[in-house]
Amino acid sequence: MDNLVKVLDECRAQIDVVDQQLITCLAKRFKLSRTIGLIKRDSDVRIYQPNRAKEVKERYVSLGLSQGFQRNFIVDLFQLIHEESCRIQSTEE
Repeated sequence: MDNLVKVLDECRAQIDVVDQQLITCLAKRFKLSRTIGLIKRDSDVRIYQPNRAKEVKERYVSLGLSQGFQRNFIVDLFQLIHEESCRIQSTEE
């Protein structure tokens, strides 16, 4: 039992590290989204770009499937990230 607890604790500690990396990566991505939003505003370009959204979604699905994720999970994840990116790009700063 002690060994089981030790293994679980080690795995959970690794998950905590990966979770921190995920949040850091998302923060970097959204910082880039903010920059893109400023460029789009300065250039009078619409925030939502359907062709780009489709391209990114297809890339997400392909990458996700290649890692064994279910398609629905990847599509939902893309949608959340894309919506937040659009929100950030629309925010005046």
